[in-house]
Amino acid sequence: GRTAFCDNRTAAVSGQLSPANPTCAQPAEAPPEPRPEQKPRSNAKPDAQYIALAREAWSTPEFSEFRSTTPSNATALSKAQAAFEKKKFNTVIQLLEPLVQGDPNYWAASELYAHACFLSGKTARAAQRFQEIAESVQLPFSERAAWYLLLCRLAQLPEVKAEFNDLLNQILANVGQPYVEDASKISLKIQ
Repeated sequence: GRTAFCDNRTAAVSGQLSPANPTCAQPAEAPPEPRPEQKPRSNAKPDAQYIALAREAWSTPEFSEFRSTTPSNATALSKAQAAFEKKKFNTVIQLLEPLVQGDPNYWAASELYAHACFLSGKTARAAQRFQEIAESVQLPFSERAAWYLLLCRLAQLPEVKAEFNDLLNQILANVGQPYVEDASKISLKIQ
């Protein structure tokens, strides 16, 4: 007959050693399930097709609603707007980050900041800021932010599929939402 070969180092690493038989033995019990806080993070990378679709649907609104309470804010805003028009999105982010962190209710500055984040490839930061604006329920900023948040989520697919679908359904269910037709087009394109 044939003798089975057992390498104790391999068996120990793979869990095939048991206290009853310190050489090769029956496989040990399965390792315990990971605790909820140890859930492995999704390694899904955004799909280039979804990123392209989000960029195709993206249109930057006119930023004419700027009002400033201080001269330094006005200067930062005008510089950021000029940089945005020149597509210097990282400059926009640098100029506006102190403003939006100092006053998260500064909706116009937050919106310009979020657009610059998305257009510079910082989609997660853009999504976070658009979500904050959307949750503010400050019209017209919140409605626009919900639309752009949807586009950010689209660009992050498949990783944020549940969030994308929830927001898409919310927008489609709200017939008063100005972007319901655009959301419907997106819905048809991804099916």
